[in-house]
Amino acid sequence: MPRLKALLLALYLAAFFISYLGPITEGDLFWHLRTGQNVLEAETIAAKTQWLGQLFLYLIWKVLGYAGIVFLRAAVYTSVLGFLFIWMRKEGVGFYMALLFLLFPAQLFLSFPNERPQIFSFLLFPLAVYLLEGYRKSTHEGAVRGRHWLLLLIIPVWANVHAGYLLGLSSIWIYLIAAIIGYARKRTPFGKLAVMLVIACSPAMLLALFNLKSFALLPGAIQSVLTPVPYMKGVVEYLSPFTALVRMGQFYPPYWIFLAVALFVLVRNIKKMPFEHTLMLVLFAMLSLRFLRFMPFLLMLSPFISVRMKGEEEWEKSKAVFIGFTTILAVWLVITPINIKPSISEDFPVRGTEFLAETHPKGKIFNYQGWAGFVLWRMPEANIFIPVEGVTDEIDDAYSKIIWAEEKPSYGKPQWQAYMDAYGLD
Repeated sequence: MPRLKALLLALYLAAFFISYLGPITEGDLFWHLRTGQNVLEAETIAAKTQWLGQLFLYLIWKVLGYAGIVFLRAAVYTSVLGFLFIWMRKEGVGFYMALLFLLFPAQLFLSFPNERPQIFSFLLFPLAVYLLEGYRKSTHEGAVRGRHWLLLLIIPVWANVHAGYLLGLSSIWIYLIAAIIGYARKRTPFGKLAVMLVIACSPAMLLALFNLKSFALLPGAIQSVLTPVPYMKGVVEYLSPFTALVRMGQFYPPYWIFLAVALFVLVRNIKKMPFEHTLMLVLFAMLSLRFLRFMPFLLMLSPFISVRMKGEEEWEKSKAVFIGFTTILAVWLVITPINIKPSISEDFPVRGTEFLAETHPKGKIFNYQGWAGFVLWRMPEANIFIPVEGVTDEIDDAYSKIIWAEEKPSYGKPQWQAYMDAYGLD
């Protein structure tokens, strides 16, 4: 790689890394830290579905504090971008085209602080798909010896890190379906199909044997996609992109641009594109249109789209293109809010929890749902109204009436006051 291109790539990755050094805003981090602490001190992992991810976060916090969590986020996101770049280049995507497609996930990651075990799914998902691509391209003998066998290790470990391993399993099953169809059409030898059968079935068998709760997440995950539970109604990432746009004015331009490009490329190349790519793009496009939390995973399939783009041959030798991409980077740095603060956000009620910890108030504490984890992290014995998980329909309804100060009368009082009285909230 010429020096100027290497310098440009280094500047891109450095700029991305710096932009991800903002303060911690994810309230769920704190209950994950508490759970990780319990795992370490109790030396038990029974019935935990993401104990390894929680333990890792707690150990980082214990050694490096909140700054360690912030630098972990920046390092993971930058590593994902670097990995996607290398993957695209190995697929024959031009240098500048690969840089262009990095901008989509790079910008979207800014909207996902993600200081929780899910961040490890961001790291493992593209790795799993890359290994599956190695299987797809291999011959029968290559399938026997290939790196895709690492999936037998990655999936069980991933299952103890975060529930996002279900996305990995779904991807494996898509490649298995394609292998079965290929075998039926006499394009895939039985030996290669057998390899994918082993890779698809072995992780599920291991999970069923050693961690039934992790394996049992699948039916619940499918059900939650179809019918969101009450807890999900109060979490932004469980909104659809359309709902987020209408209710909150959140547009996410990189997602919509990438989705439009992906659909255009998919329709234009439907007969040429590998069946696995088509299924993957359709599945993750549908998931991303259902919930915000799946948008980054769609954008991490950029190698499937960028390899179908034309014109990069002329770009490679053009000084104007080099200047253009340098300008894009400069503009991106100017318009992207850089807020280097390796600590927690000032939005968390630090002084409020200090006051409560000193005064030990009796009764239930009414709390903003996004602060539940933080309050329990600072005050483990606090009796809070909205828990971290397991929010019932009744509690969710009461919370909405109170937090939005519903004035409609109920028993001679505004509904918010009636609900506070009913639940003993002073």
